[in-house]
Amino acid sequence: MSLPQELFDMIIDEASSHPDGPVRTHILTSLSLVSRAFRERAHNYLFASITVREARDADVAVGQLFNLLEADSDTDTTGLASRITSFECWISRNNVNFVVGILEKLFIGNGNPCSLSLRFVLSIGNVWRSSPENLKESLFQVCHRPRLVSLSLYHIQDIPRNFLQNSFIERLSLLDTSIGKTPLPESLFSGIAGQGHFETVTLESLRISTENPILPLLTTSQKIDPTVIFSKLKELRLHSRGPEYNDTKMNVNELLRGCTGPLEILRLRLDISNGPDSLILNKHHKLHTLEVIALRSLAIPLSHMAKHLHRIVYPPSLQTIDLRFPASPELLMLRADRNYALDLLGCETLDGMFVQERFGHVRTLALGIFIKLPHSLHHRSLCVTAEECEARIRSRFPRIATREHFTFSVHVTILSGP
Repeated sequence: MSLPQELFDMIIDEASSHPDGPVRTHILTSLSLVSRAFRERAHNYLFASITVREARDADVAVGQLFNLLEADSDTDTTGLASRITSFECWISRNNVNFVVGILEKLFIGNGNPCSLSLRFVLSIGNVWRSSPENLKESLFQVCHRPRLVSLSLYHIQDIPRNFLQNSFIERLSLLDTSIGKTPLPESLFSGIAGQGHFETVTLESLRISTENPILPLLTTSQKIDPTVIFSKLKELRLHSRGPEYNDTKMNVNELLRGCTGPLEILRLRLDISNGPDSLILNKHHKLHTLEVIALRSLAIPLSHMAKHLHRIVYPPSLQTIDLRFPASPELLMLRADRNYALDLLGCETLDGMFVQERFGHVRTLALGIFIKLPHSLHHRSLCVTAEECEARIRSRFPRIATREHFTFSVHVTILSGP
């Protein structure tokens, strides 16, 4: 008696919902070896998202993936490569040829929207012109396939200013990157002329940390107004490169002037003690979430956060403010003066601010606190848990606790350090 394919699919779907990633992968891999009825659907889950992180065996993993795709004669049409919709990888000198081979097989033909994230390691050169020619060619090709809508590039300098011309990118992330002054030759675009973006790359999401202005990468004409370039932008993330805020400050002002349309989420990673004089956000009528991440540890961090928030002009649409910052490990120490450590956060200033009328429209405040704890102190007898620390911090906000229709949360993340 043969069982219906729907039953096999149901079993695979149930296995794919297991919360533990490694266990889920093991179950799906085992099921895919049982029969062809399991294999097709299991492979859809197993190969949908591929992430190769920087690790000792990362080059081996990239080589194994390349060999799998190479052995599959139908890989880019109905085989393994056709199932990949998300690929994230570190590129090193040892794996660059494997990465090139993988990129040549990705996101071909019709199918679901796809995302690509590549991190360039110093060993292969971090400047576009010094990168291997076969890598630049394969990257250009994959970035101009219609299915690729999300692109993230890390640690690469002097990206050609017209690189995204005729692409279909909607979500762009560039961290530790810069835009070069030299464009790619127009002959490269002859086979794809007329497709995708042309004069303007209109994005829905943009995340940048760049020395040079981003506009040259997004438009072929200096005459196009930023309000046109950012007419579809819903999410903007800006990362400061360091304590000097000049570059990012310029980008904040430049970008925000153009984001007068559908901007909903603004995320800023910056040096709070040296941030912009003011941010005028009241013209962004759809903005509902503001996230501010402190670049470095500060004395009385929430007091600095409060001063920064005070300089912002808010729209009535803003409902969520998310503040993230590093804090002293003394917050976790059992032997430390607990009240003194809590006092150093500056909770009182922020507690008073969020009962003011100007924050009456805000419905959610979230604090994300990162504490780097030396290995020698990772012992239950020496420090409290993250949950206990969160409860102590929440107790320092009595006025916020009395606000009606308001959600306040504290999340402490403990990081291991030397």
